[in-house]
Amino acid sequence: MGLIVLLALYQTQPPEALPESADSTLFSSERAMKHLRVIASEPHVTGTPAAARVRDYLCNQLCALGLEPVVQKTTITSFTQAAVVENVTATIKGTANTKAILLAGHYDTVFLAPGANDDGYSLAAILETVRALKAHPPLKNDLIMLFTDGEEMGMLGAKAFVRQSPMADEVGFAMNFEARGSGGPSMMFETNDQNGWVVREFDQAVPKKFVTSLTYALYKRLPLNTDFSVFKEKALSGLNFAHGNCVIDYHSVRDDVAHMDLRTMQHHGENMLSSAIHFGNLDLNLNATKAPDVVYFSFLFPSMVIYPVAWNLTIVVVATLAFAFVLFVGFKKQRLTLSRLFIALSIFVLRVVLAAGVVYVLWNWLGPLQPEYRLYFLDAIHHSDLYLGGFLALGIAFSVLFHRRLVERLGVFNLAIGPLILWLILAWLAVFYLPGGSYIVLVPLVLTLVGAALILLSKDGDIFSWRSVMLMALCLTPGIFLFTQIIYILYELVTLSVVAGLIGLTVILFGTLQLPLSILPQRSDGLLAAVGLVAAASLIALGLFSRTPSERFPKPNSILYAYDADDGRARWISWETNPDEWTGQFFSSARETRSLPEFLPFTGRPLLTDSAFAVSCPTPDVRVLSDETIDSVRTLKLRVQSTQDAQMLILNTDKPEGIHRVRMNGKMMGQEARGVVPRWPILCLGMSSEAAEMEVTLAKGRQFRLRAIEIARGIPEVIMNTFKPRPAWMIPRPSVLVSDATIAGKTYIF
Repeated sequence: MGLIVLLALYQTQPPEALPESADSTLFSSERAMKHLRVIASEPHVTGTPAAARVRDYLCNQLCALGLEPVVQKTTITSFTQAAVVENVTATIKGTANTKAILLAGHYDTVFLAPGANDDGYSLAAILETVRALKAHPPLKNDLIMLFTDGEEMGMLGAKAFVRQSPMADEVGFAMNFEARGSGGPSMMFETNDQNGWVVREFDQAVPKKFVTSLTYALYKRLPLNTDFSVFKEKALSGLNFAHGNCVIDYHSVRDDVAHMDLRTMQHHGENMLSSAIHFGNLDLNLNATKAPDVVYFSFLFPSMVIYPVAWNLTIVVVATLAFAFVLFVGFKKQRLTLSRLFIALSIFVLRVVLAAGVVYVLWNWLGPLQPEYRLYFLDAIHHSDLYLGGFLALGIAFSVLFHRRLVERLGVFNLAIGPLILWLILAWLAVFYLPGGSYIVLVPLVLTLVGAALILLSKDGDIFSWRSVMLMALCLTPGIFLFTQIIYILYELVTLSVVAGLIGLTVILFGTLQLPLSILPQRSDGLLAAVGLVAAASLIALGLFSRTPSERFPKPNSILYAYDADDGRARWISWETNPDEWTGQFFSSARETRSLPEFLPFTGRPLLTDSAFAVSCPTPDVRVLSDETIDSVRTLKLRVQSTQDAQMLILNTDKPEGIHRVRMNGKMMGQEARGVVPRWPILCLGMSSEAAEMEVTLAKGRQFRLRAIEIARGIPEVIMNTFKPRPAWMIPRPSVLVSDATIAGKTYIF
């Protein structure tokens, strides 16, 4: 079993990085790193001078590769966002184009992150892929490189490309590259609907892949999006890739070159290059790229298992019939009794519930003891692998405890077949509610039933014979392999926030292992349980003893300086309501906890705040261009511009009633045709380098109060120099919209 687990984990490892001296036809992460060191040198939010420097670098590199980059500069709006985005595109013409291939990645970052992983690696990988393609024969289809702007604030650049660029109509197949961490394999985690053709071609295209349709099945049910979501709205076929290891670095100052894995870059690049060559030489007529959905998953390199989703119902019916056959043979041979079957099922369900429940309680008790708990994305913490190992050991201990005694009282086959009742129920539920992930239940269930049936049908039904042992090993290996990878994937994607579910899955897996567990020597179950409990206690204790923050495992915190130009006052703000050793110096005993809509109107959560020494800070400039009233409607046109240092601009009003319509640079906020008005506040990006025009339509004679707030990185040095600097073992809090920033607001009345 241990070897199977190790083999399953080995398959999740990305390939070794290729050096700069690698053959010119190959992708080299060392060559790509030259680009990444420039791209990820600093955070580059949409519309900032830093973003312009990255954009210029991309254009220059594309020119050096013999291409002609095109910048699509436009205004894009949604219900709550308006941005001036500048997408970069370039095209390599094919020899006999059917539809173009699209390689996409976004070049904007969040507020504090340099963006080496999210999403700098994809930009560098695209540039290196283009270089490598130049050493290959020309592709049949056109290849379009798209570097989108504004992804972090709502896929704004992708929306601008799809809705406004004529190039979007040329695309027949899209590949998007994303990240949510700083390492791990490049996983193809999402495809289009009717993905049969895409998945089968991808299997032929890429030699080393790590995929599962479970991620796609789950992703469709989560409120998560990438640029690929926008491409799918255009009914494009395609593939979405990402890596998710070390999620604790996500949207953090640690998303830099020093905290990335060259092997991960290599894996993404190999996926990108191989897929571009393969799909670039296929007929991409839109209808030809769609086929009925399939279930797919990696098994052993280089193979993928692929079969139509339509087979799920047949497989679960076969499993049901096989289960009925096992019951028939078992009852006939007097190896099964109805009462003991249900006792075995009840004990199995109790094990699952108890193991998951105990871990849930433990984690909710242990989690708050970690200084960084609930401060990272998805409540990720340092040393989470120690806790996961401890909890898995605990789950295994629950699974084997009292096994020998239960065998003696219930019988081997009752104890083995009883849990499969739950497996069969889960299989039916998965087929209808999670078809892409149904294989994780169906494959182990069917193989376990086959093994049990063959042992029951043997002359003596002896589970201790070498034939029975070999048979069970063959039947159980795929289930252990697949469950290991699924637990790994879920842990990487959602961290310990679902640890109780992961342990529940572990115990459920042991429902298929009852027959081989019965082969173990007398009292070995007690020994295994004891070892599991000791291992669990040791790993959890090690995690607790290692929780002291350090430069390698820093503690996050936040501080904001807010200046109100209306009254000339200032405030300190922190996302954490309890100040720590460093943030405590900014707050007095008069501090309070409340929401601050005058500075952060997009959240109603309680924030720690206190008065601060006021230093005048630049505020957005809003001027009237025209003010006309026709009949009962007043139309107000304003010129809005934030300062050069601003990373983002927020526009809000405390009285939205009576405001009929808002346009930014002529683009409607909301959906006028459906009578949907914009939602306040409005987050604006890219409006510091040049002014934007805001048009507000409201009722005649109605006053318009506009609160204009801009956010800039850093806090005035004249203030920060009076405080102790942040220790090296602390970092600005990631995964919040802003931290370590200056907020300046001013109210205008028109």
